[in-house]
Amino acid sequence: MRLEMSRIQKEAVSRYLEILNQAYRENISTVVLFGSVARGDWSPESDIDLLIVTVNGNPSLKDEISMACFDIMIETGVILSPLVMDQETFEWHKKYRDPLFNQIQRDGIDLWTNKPEFL
Repeated sequence: MRLEMSRIQKEAVSRYLEILNQAYRENISTVVLFGSVARGDWSPESDIDLLIVTVNGNPSLKDEISMACFDIMIETGVILSPLVMDQETFEWHKKYRDPLFNQIQRDGIDLWTNKPEFL
């Protein structure tokens, strides 16, 4: 049975996407929901896994993007787990068929270029 995201989970993800769009839009190429929430087999203890691909490898940018969800997590109690990497690293993982990236390609939901209706 596929579980839909809860209202508070949707709110947390939507707020994070809003921050990313407002502050980092030019630096992000992809945001993908993956893991148990994307598959619909999450539990109340599950985190929300988000792959965020940046256009360059600026380490401070990656840190900023990762930390941009901190206040949302405190306010909502929803655990957001951003996996932030640059485009070059992302392409390397795809090329070498990293198991995590195979899962992301299989189950992932694009939240950046085509925001789904459920949010």
